[in-house]
Amino acid sequence: MDSKEEWRMIGEKIRLAREAKGLTQEQLLKRINNSDKVGRDEPKMSPSTLSLVENGKRKPRPATLQSITDALGIQFEDFFPELSDRKQFPMIARARIERSIVTYLNGDKTSARVVMDVLDLAAENSEKEANEE
Repeated sequence: MDSKEEWRMIGEKIRLAREAKGLTQEQLLKRINNSDKVGRDEPKMSPSTLSLVENGKRKPRPATLQSITDALGIQFEDFFPELSDRKQFPMIARARIERSIVTYLNGDKTSARVVMDVLDLAAENSEKEANEE
């Protein structure tokens, strides 16, 4: 599946869940940004980020998806089984790893994202090598 198509499907799923709960984007953002994790482990989410994710125009970070599902009161694994079942880092585990790295780096989110990007590249290369064999 094309990544952009996958992003669109994820965004649509989020939007439908939000609407099913009777929430506006603004109300969902309040729930996300009032979480006890925000500020400590995660940055606040902007309205534009949520909009771009819902419209499939931005690849959501695992921590972003975790924040959204938490705010919707939905289990990540139930909501995104297509992401949790991949051979690469399951998205839920990746979000937890990213939070731990941020904490370890004393809140340095930029360095944590670099570490996570390196892990993603390693996972992609490992998967490519496995597929070539």
